[in-house]
Amino acid sequence: MVVTQTTSDGSGNFSVKVPANPANTSSNPIIYYAVASKSPSIVLMASLGIGPISSVHINELTMVASAYAFAQLFRNDYSVGGSALSLSIAAGMAENLVSAQSGSASTIIQTSPNGYETNTWSALGTLANVLAGCTQGVANACTNLFALTPSSNGITPTNTLQAIVNIALNSAVNVSDIYNLGSVVTSYTPALTANQGPNSSAPLQKLDAWTMAVEVNNSGSSSCPFGGPANVAFDVNGYDGGISKLFTVSLPSGSNPKGVAVDSLGNAWVAAGAISTVYAINTSGTIVGTYTGQGINGPWGVSLDAKGNVWVANFGVSLPSARYSVVQLCGATGNCPYGVSMGSAITPSTGYILLSGSSQVLLNSGQPLYGTGAPPSYLPLMRLTSVNADMAGNIWAANNWKPSGLNDLLLNPGGDGMVIFVGIAAPTKAPSLGPAQTP
Repeated sequence: MVVTQTTSDGSGNFSVKVPANPANTSSNPIIYYAVASKSPSIVLMASLGIGPISSVHINELTMVASAYAFAQLFRNDYSVGGSALSLSIAAGMAENLVSAQSGSASTIIQTSPNGYETNTWSALGTLANVLAGCTQGVANACTNLFALTPSSNGITPTNTLQAIVNIALNSAVNVSDIYNLGSVVTSYTPALTANQGPNSSAPLQKLDAWTMAVEVNNSGSSSCPFGGPANVAFDVNGYDGGISKLFTVSLPSGSNPKGVAVDSLGNAWVAAGAISTVYAINTSGTIVGTYTGQGINGPWGVSLDAKGNVWVANFGVSLPSARYSVVQLCGATGNCPYGVSMGSAITPSTGYILLSGSSQVLLNSGQPLYGTGAPPSYLPLMRLTSVNADMAGNIWAANNWKPSGLNDLLLNPGGDGMVIFVGIAAPTKAPSLGPAQTP
């Protein structure tokens, strides 16, 4: 609902008083967001969290952060709605990306384990520049942007808010063309370089989807740091934590099954790590689907979101992989993009990955991942053992093992922290007991 509105001066400055609401309590906070309209085609947004805050910058960066954080919570009219906890999680994630008070990338994004260890900071800048071409009146910039960013059902956006939300929801569509729009205006830095773009020859930096991810490697206690987190799950309040016999099924020899998840139709989805395969098994114990390729690489963890689609965490095989990823497969319920059938990947051919920003990965202590003097690692997404969707549609993946399998046969195998892909899954109720449900 609209709480209040005002008009800015010629410089874009404004002042507005938000009336007090007795329903806004610490145990049941109200989530605020601000929308600025310069014209029918130029609409920007900033998440204010449980604010209102004393000052706010509404700009292209806050628009990108809000679009991703609330991606799964936008209604058909592009207003935001959802359960109180879903909205609270989304608002917190927006602030993890960009500070609404400063209008700049957050301290979390600017520093390790993010910073230049991943490409998120630069990707934020590039997408903000894409919007800036339109907001600053560059000839044909709005028209070109809208043409490249249709919704999943083919509707062309009519303003910048709709366009960037569509990018967040369809991150693998028109990647190269959208990247090229970001070079017309360069108001925001850092931005993706040519070596980090879709035509890069560097596999650890080549862009293949406009995903945003936040890495976390601070456990909250220096006496108990992250060291190979195995599983991720959420309690009733949305906090993540970590860990069940159906029937006996004979899988091919050497399958080495790891994770299993059961959908609302009773099908069990099993990750067979040793042969890079995901099986779907019905309630009679019959294998009804065998899925390989599509980015599936030594799968370990598997879960389902509220739409019944399957998320797979790739551990990789024994040799180090060039890139690790999470993969989304179309589930048995048919809640998938048009033309995508059960077991087919919704994600790009490589899955969703977290790319290097060109700096080596550091531990929370500030030391290199493998220690001082050891070869550096440029893989912020490591060997994954678990994946789960939260109530705002963020995907959490557990970096359980460091990337080098050979090294870790001899030394500490513990991977470094969690990676959160922002707004890419159907929001899923917690705790996740039984089939996945909408919050």
